[in-house]
This record gives sequence, structure tokens and C-alpha cells, in this order.
Amino acid sequence: MMKYTVNNLIELNAATKAIHAFLLQGGVPLELAFDSRLIVSELAGNVLKHARSVARVEVRIENGRIELTVHAENGALPPERSACSSVTAEGGRGLFLVDKLSARRFLTEDGGVRVWIEL
Repeated sequence: MMKYTVNNLIELNAATKAIHAFLLQGGVPLELAFDSRLIVSELAGNVLKHARSVARVEVRIENGRIELTVHAENGALPPERSACSSVTAEGGRGLFLVDKLSARRFLTEDGGVRVWIEL
């Protein structure tokens, strides 16, 4: 298991690189390690940008899946449903991508967002 606290985009970049390496060392296929990195970047980036909070990230490989969990320290949560914005919009696709790349996204009992990627 790996845990990170992310306060800014520089720390987010370093954390996603380390997560990618951790997953590859754990035997995760390259494509799924890349998807995981993108998901963490989107979820933690949304915490920094939209919730204006510190993001706490946890990554584990367990039970035949990758579990990625992100908490906003201020308790902010993403919308339950995602929708892809129009092609001309500058944003609004991140959570949609998270949902398309993962098997499941749900809220944890302690107020985080957890994503499962099946191995």
C-alpha cells in the first residue's frame, strides 16, 4: 500500500509517478498502471482545483484489483454521476474519464472516493 498527501500540482505529479512505479513493481500491466495514474491525477487534481483542499491518496493492489482512494481534507465530494461535457468545453471530462477507465467508483464510509480497476 502507498499513501500520499498532495498539497499542490508539483506534489501531485511526483505522487502519480511514484504510484505508477509502485503498480508496475507490483506486477500490474502497463496499461492499467497508466489508467491508475490518470485516475489519481483527475481525482486529486479535482480536490486541489475545485474543492481547494489538500488531497490524501491511498493506493493498494488487493483481491485482484487496484484500489485507488482519494479524500479531500475539507470533506468535499465529486458528483455521484458523471457526464461528458461538449467537445468545445474547456473542462468537464475528468470524472467521466475516471468512470470509463474504472470498474466501479463509490464513496467510502469515511468520506473518500474509491475507484476499483480490475486486474
